[in-house]
Amino acid sequence: MLTVTVKDLGNAVTLFCKGRIVHGYETAILCAAVRRHGHDLTLDLSEVDGIDAAGMGALIALQSAGVYLKLKNIARRVRETLHRWRRCPEHSSGGRRCVTILRARV
Repeated sequence: MLTVTVKDLGNAVTLFCKGRIVHGYETAILCAAVRRHGHDLTLDLSEVDGIDAAGMGALIALQSAGVYLKLKNIARRVRETLHRWRRCPEHSSGGRRCVTILRARV
């Protein structure tokens, strides 16, 4: 089960995700939360313990629809999955490790 908590600071919105981003209802929850809260979002994945192909597909589809997603505090297991999919160039931002999902290559 995925839960999403929203923290809106006025100029920045962070979605705190907890659970798994997987095929089914969980992916729909994440997509609905993202669509409701704008096109420039940070997803905190510190409490996400898994992501599958459908979850990756949802993140890529959101970005293809014009949503800019910045991922931060990524749990090790999720980071390994993202690396396997080659969708996570890492960079440093204010001393924090962040990851941005790349657009799908055609």
